[in-house]
Amino acid sequence: MKFGANIRGVTIAATICAMAAVGLAIGAGMFIAAILGAILILVTLTIMGKLERIVFKPKYYKWLRIDSSTSIPEDIGSISDKGKYHGYYDQSKVN
Repeated sequence: MKFGANIRGVTIAATICAMAAVGLAIGAGMFIAAILGAILILVTLTIMGKLERIVFKPKYYKWLRIDSSTSIPEDIGSISDKGKYHGYYDQSKVN
């Protein structure tokens, strides 16, 4: 799908086509090729997803600020770690 100058959904379309090929291989009785193909698809999607986050860093920052008066900083750290995974910049403090 095209949104302005950006094209989105290409990975999903390619994954559907690749999994259709795996289904055809299973239907043809080529079970080993189907299993190897499915594993290759999963490994590729996983590695490329992580590589994409490293190479193509967001051009904008998402801010996450957590202010707390409790004395449980490990909860704040857990929330902060989850936010960092999704690209948020952490500006937290515990009072």
